[in-house]
Amino acid sequence: MIKFKNTFHSLFILIMIGIFTSTLQASSLLIAKAGADINHTVTASNRAVHLVGTAIDPNNNIVKYEWFNGTKLIGPGASRWYVLTEDGTHTLTLKVTDADGNVATDTMVVNVNHQGVTQTGTLTANAGADITHNVTASNRQIHLNGTATVGSSPIVKQEWFKDGVKVWNGSSAWYTLVTPGDYNFEFRVTAKDGSVASDTMIVTVINELGNRQTSLTANAGADINHIVTPSNSAIHLVGTAIDPNNNIVKYEWFNGTTLIGTGASRWYVITQPGAHTLTLKVTDADGNVATDTMVVNVIPTPA
Repeated sequence: MIKFKNTFHSLFILIMIGIFTSTLQASSLLIAKAGADINHTVTASNRAVHLVGTAIDPNNNIVKYEWFNGTKLIGPGASRWYVLTEDGTHTLTLKVTDADGNVATDTMVVNVNHQGVTQTGTLTANAGADITHNVTASNRQIHLNGTATVGSSPIVKQEWFKDGVKVWNGSSAWYTLVTPGDYNFEFRVTAKDGSVASDTMIVTVINELGNRQTSLTANAGADINHIVTPSNSAIHLVGTAIDPNNNIVKYEWFNGTTLIGTGASRWYVITQPGAHTLTLKVTDADGNVATDTMVVNVIPTPA
């Protein structure tokens, strides 16, 4: 009887080991399929390739599909579109992971070439001719319209800079410029291979309206005493301004030199006991500025 129990126990262990081994073997049969290699001809209307990955998993518990271009993650999902425009051979990898942590990968090769794109080998940018901008009530913007020629690598970025500061992404934009003076605009293009080309234009602004604008005024409001309580920690700032040309573009509030917010009307939490000088700064579209101050005496809750 004892011998039969020992034999049954040994048989049970062998069966469990077999089931566990079979499970491991089944998991090890996870297979990823990225798809066949393809030739991708880039045109104006055909810039992306359709990636369709599949997998075989005996346990049917796949939890993640991921695509890589080299070591760079393209994105998740078995099926996705991927913009690929740089000429040459690209190896894309599909990585599949199941719920047990098993991983399988497969690669596909995409051969990219361009059609109908002149490969001059020289990337160029053109910001346009210098202009004189006469500001009127109905003409306050200039049109930035840059052009470029594609070199041996496709263009991936187009940017505009004013006096060294970036003001726009893209080749075309409208830009408000009304303060008299000369401004240097740079149009810069960057190619996929990292090469850069740029061109500049000078905008000379003449604004007779701005020269006549001398009566802009700001009003921060009267000084106040602010008694702080648990339900009363913020004050309501209400600024006003007078502008004969009715073209105010910005209201800003400062506590000392610290910007505390924008807008003519806003709430501001202030609880530090003492006198605080708040400044309202108003700017119009011609670049004129007016300021006014108010004093807030903060009084803590009486003991």
